Amino acid sequence: MPNNVLIDAMHDMIEPDFHITPNETNTVRILEPQAQASCHFVDIQFKKSMPYFAFSIDKPRQKNLGDPVYPFFNPEVGCLCSKNDGILFVQQSDKLYIFLIELKSNNPRNYLNQLKAAKIFVDFIIQRIKLCNPDIRTLVDYRGILFSCRRTPAESLTKKGKVEYTNRGGLQVAEQGCHNHYFIQQFL
Repeated sequence: MPNNVLIDAMHDMIEPDFHITPNETNTVRILEPQAQASCHFVDIQFKKSMPYFAFSIDKPRQKNLGDPVYPFFNPEVGCLCSKNDGILFVQQSDKLYIFLIELKSNNPRNYLNQLKAAKIFVDFIIQRIKLCNPDIRTLVDYRGILFSCRRTPAESLTKKGKVEYTNRGGLQVAEQGCHNHYFIQQFL
């Protein structure tokens, strides 16, 4: 099977309303929809030759309605409907990188639980895809990225160099600054 079969399957199975469409320079913009947030966006540019797919499940609840992403969960039960701002699938040779992205303002509390919830969600989707396509044997590497507007930047913040990850509760996580333009190669 071609290396990007999992990306193609993911693209086909996710409702288009959730897709993040790249612009003419192959850049996706991950947005924080909360109006009061100070960390509003981050741009990530891809090589044209690199298979990728981006989507977001961060859809707001409408008053008196259930959660639009998890309608089968009671939204009043804490953290069940936790979502993150973006999920990127990037194929590089025989490995699929899955980037779980969270944008936070000055106080990045609870971000790790949101990233872990996203990993569980993506695992569920991948297992469903493999149920329909049992020949898929793609090696998957999860990475969490917290983009924040902290006043004191973390040591590893960089706009140009390779990003360094730290194991946080079993997930490789990096922290970067908001409102910047990055190249996907920095995160690989």
